[in-house]
Amino acid sequence: MKELIRFFHLMLSYLLRPVLLWVNTTAQPENLKEHLDLTGGPVIYVLPKRSIIDYLVLLTTCRKFGLPEPDLGLDFNRHRRAVCLFLEKTTAIKRVRRLRPSQVLLHLVRQVQEQTGEKPQIVPVSPFWGKDPGTEEPSIFKLIFNDDEDAGWLQKFFIVMAQGRNNKLYFAKPFQINEILQSEEDVNNAARKIRRILRIHFRRVRNTILGQKLYVREQVISRVVAGKLVRQEIEKEGKGRPQLTRSLETRARGYARELSADQTYSIVRVFELVLGKLWNKIFSGVDAVNVENVTRLASQNYEIVYVPTHRSHLDYLLVNYTVYKSGLPTPHTAAGINLNFFPMGWFLRRAGAFFIRRSFHGNRLYAAVVEEYMHYLLTQGYPISFFPEGGRSRTGRLLPLKTGMLSMVVRSYLRNTERPIALVPVFLAYDKVMEVKSYLTELGGGAKKKESILQLLQARKVLQQFYGKAYLSYGEPIILENFLDHNYIGWREADEERPEWLSGAVHDLAHLISRRMNEAAVIAPIGLIGVGLLAAWQKALPKEELFIFMQRMITLQRQLPYHPNVRLVNDDVNAIFTLAMKLKSISLFHHAAGDVVFVNDIDGALISYYRNNIIHLFAIPSLIARFFQRDDTIDEDSLVRACAEIYSVLREELYLSWEEDAIEGVVKRYAESMAAVGLLYKVAPQIYHRPPAQSDDFVALDILSQALGLTFDRFIITAVLLAKHSQRGLVDSDEFLQQCHRMAQRLAILSGLNNPEIVEKTFIQKHIQLLKRKGLLIQVDEKKLRIDERVAVMAQNSQRLLSPDALRSIERIFRTTHEDKEEEQHGQMEIHGE
Repeated sequence: MKELIRFFHLMLSYLLRPVLLWVNTTAQPENLKEHLDLTGGPVIYVLPKRSIIDYLVLLTTCRKFGLPEPDLGLDFNRHRRAVCLFLEKTTAIKRVRRLRPSQVLLHLVRQVQEQTGEKPQIVPVSPFWGKDPGTEEPSIFKLIFNDDEDAGWLQKFFIVMAQGRNNKLYFAKPFQINEILQSEEDVNNAARKIRRILRIHFRRVRNTILGQKLYVREQVISRVVAGKLVRQEIEKEGKGRPQLTRSLETRARGYARELSADQTYSIVRVFELVLGKLWNKIFSGVDAVNVENVTRLASQNYEIVYVPTHRSHLDYLLVNYTVYKSGLPTPHTAAGINLNFFPMGWFLRRAGAFFIRRSFHGNRLYAAVVEEYMHYLLTQGYPISFFPEGGRSRTGRLLPLKTGMLSMVVRSYLRNTERPIALVPVFLAYDKVMEVKSYLTELGGGAKKKESILQLLQARKVLQQFYGKAYLSYGEPIILENFLDHNYIGWREADEERPEWLSGAVHDLAHLISRRMNEAAVIAPIGLIGVGLLAAWQKALPKEELFIFMQRMITLQRQLPYHPNVRLVNDDVNAIFTLAMKLKSISLFHHAAGDVVFVNDIDGALISYYRNNIIHLFAIPSLIARFFQRDDTIDEDSLVRACAEIYSVLREELYLSWEEDAIEGVVKRYAESMAAVGLLYKVAPQIYHRPPAQSDDFVALDILSQALGLTFDRFIITAVLLAKHSQRGLVDSDEFLQQCHRMAQRLAILSGLNNPEIVEKTFIQKHIQLLKRKGLLIQVDEKKLRIDERVAVMAQNSQRLLSPDALRSIERIFRTTHEDKEEEQHGQMEIHGE
């Protein structure tokens, strides 16, 4: 009988082989052979249900990757070292559960152990035809074409015809069942245990890959309107008046309809196909790195919240596309209401976007609807993605995170802690951002263009240009439960919706996410070349010196990585230079004495965007190098103390990884590494000397000292100006802001850097707010600020980092501003006297 069944299976497999010409299979993980690490012993592949086409796909994949090829036999022999078993049988329409496959599995294991003493390796394999998780709404079309886990062989035929080009096989790690064999003498009990383990595994993999079934939008809208927060707000505003209550309910339903996504697999699949072609047309590739950071979470049943940086409108599409291609459920993505224009809004909504207004304007009912919708998604197992910066960064720097949606995530978890939540920071980068020229215009005072169908039609011009590559890097996940346990020990006892500690917790969470984003940075070629060129005088360097600098930075990154998640795209300086030329980001002047690489004012402002993406990676080496601009030799202790005084402010602005009490060890490690690559010379156990003048290492160190650019100068200038005011104890906030702004303008003129970002008043204002948070400035009244004594120490170290010209400029501006103020006060006194 066994031979007859095997013969029937073999005949059927030969008849179905032509179908494989239609099937396109992708095996996961990509490094399949290393992932399985089979030892050469007998292998038992287990498929979730009987399907000859699944078996043929498995057989073809094993041949492709050089794995043991499975047979359909029910025993091992010297020629048959791998077999394939089906966990459950099927009929023409639906599967039928049987215990027999588990018993056969036990029989095979015992047979091998008795005959050879070997322990067979069991490899569960999960096949997927398409990635539609299905829907709660019945449909004949979806019954036929969905990858239904209960499908019989007739339904499976139609599924293969519809989804054959989108087939994936997921291989689990091999395992053994010796413990079950030893603990259970009864064969039937052992078979049930094995079957239960395998069924749980296959169910978990399916939920991980496909996610939850897609909801019916109108049902979700009704659930949101009936939600606790929305009902509370309606009752509060309705004040017991039925007519007003009905009106508020109607308004809440309208908000929910405006907000909610209507995700459908067909549109997601269309987007995948279209975006795949679009990326290949626009970019030379899309690189996703550190994918294991998020796949590991998905397999552990976490509710995943993606929090990416925001560089471009393409971010929405790039995040969803890469998540989908990584074999994970497509997230619901929060998008600005400005993108809800026809036809793009229609497509985005069905691809999983939900649209949020830029500002709630005190509209508590709308806020309640948004929070209730977020709570529904999180508690029902749908991954979410939103951009916590609130808008696209116009400078390339990481913006301070908005805490509104983060607060909703935390409050949702407090309402229901049964489903663990993990926040996954995502770092996005491009070799060339499409909107970067418009960002420069906006920084210069130009109006932001409103998104519309006209802009969409003009986007075809984009396809005629070259944009290099796009990069997406997953950072270290933040498990919300662990974060709260570590920072707020009594959080589990909170019985109110908004406990007192919530605001501080969300603020701390935002800072942690920012640091994790930066820890996942991708060192793209244009960013690295920008670090060198923009640090040079007149933004020009001999080609040879630029190459030396880039090579030293690459070597330093290899020697002491900023973080294990940081990725260096290319370590070939010639390839980096070639790409920059192809992107027209830099210019080359040929000269008999040697070629010179330079950027003009416009290109310099543009390339600063990409430099700002990664400048935090070089903050500590640049700070160390800066101290060697004026001093030939510095002892380690002095270097550490000087860096520590400035680091406290620098860390907050650039979202650097290390705590303030750890900076001593960090500076020492970087100094050692800089010495190892030749940027410093260690002349004694704790003494460092800069390289000889005119040497290649001296050139690289000099460029590195200017890598943070005028941003660094502004930090120093602020400290020195405050130190001058400290003689009076108090400082007028308006006067101080004016002095900082004038100094930034003067530096911009002296350096020849035509970049609106440099003199942006909002940056200076944010820096003053930072000093307040650090306790260096204390608000006395609306106008006056008291200066902390620590500022004098910081200023003393800061003055060592400024050129004599900059120090003279500070003295001149301080004196001029003070004289202007005295003249203004004198004039007011005369007017008052008249």
